[in-house]
Formats: sequence, C-alpha cells, structure tokens
Amino acid sequence: MRKNRIIQLVCILLSILFLWFCLKTVLLIRFVPSESMMQTIMPNDILFVNHLAYKHNNIKRGDIIVFSEDGKDVVKRVIGLPDDIIEIKQNVVYVNGEALVEEYVVGNTVSNISSYTVPRDCYFVLGDNRENSNDSRLWDEPFLSKSNIKGRVFVSFGILPKPHIHAY
Repeated sequence: MRKNRIIQLVCILLSILFLWFCLKTVLLIRFVPSESMMQTIMPNDILFVNHLAYKHNNIKRGDIIVFSEDGKDVVKRVIGLPDDIIEIKQNVVYVNGEALVEEYVVGNTVSNISSYTVPRDCYFVLGDNRENSNDSRLWDEPFLSKSNIKGRVFVSFGILPKPHIHAY
C-alpha cells in the first residue's frame, strides 16, 4: 500500500515537472488585451504560442507571432520577410511590387509608405485591424528583430463576443 502511494506521488511530481518544463520552453500562454488583431483574434482571447516554432522552421509571411516590445508581449501578423520591399499605397500593401491579398484585414491600411527594404534577420509586421494597430507603419524603427520573436500563435480561443476557437 505504501509503495503504491510513493509511486503515485512520484508520478504527480513528474507530471508537474513536465508541465512546468513545457510552459517554460515549448508552450507560452498569452492573453490578448487589444483590438489590433480583430477579427482574427479578439480582445480577451487566450493564445497558445509555440515557442519552438522557429527553432528549425523559417518564419513565413502571414504567420501570427508574439514578440517583445518595450517589455510587453505583442501579437501581430508577419507581412515582410528579410530582403522584401514593402510599399503601402492607397490602402494596399505591396510586397516586392505585388499587391498582398489580405482577406483578414479589418479597416483601411491608413498609411503611405513609399518603400522599405526589410533588413536581414528582421520582419515587417502589421495588425489585422489596421485602423487600431500600433505596428511597423508607426514605429520609429519599422522592423522587428528576429531575436524579439517569442513564437508562433497556433491556437486562440475565447468566449466573447461568442465562444470560439481557431487554429493557425
């Protein structure tokens, strides 16, 4: 009887240790406080972020990422990759001279950017709710360093305005 109790206790401790390890190294859980990614991700949604997503894979255009900005975690969509030329004209985003098809965008991309070339190991990011997003268009340094990226969002869920769950 005592031996079974010890085995149970060891299993519980190992499970807690494994969960702690996953939360520290593989999985990040974040809360979304802003409207900058509406309608894709709603305010108050909870995000599951794969911290190891870019360990062996490249960041892709369209990925939804979490990164650090001034000590806070921020969620945005990757638009420009290293060496891409980004332009915004009349509410349309152009990447390397081609208009980007962005069915997820809410509002107008209120900005005109004549031409930015994304530096090596950097990215150009925008929120999906363009009229309410503090993103690359508005930053003094418009490029996000790869070293600031914490991971890729792979699931979001929430209960408002109605229960929902999305995988990316």
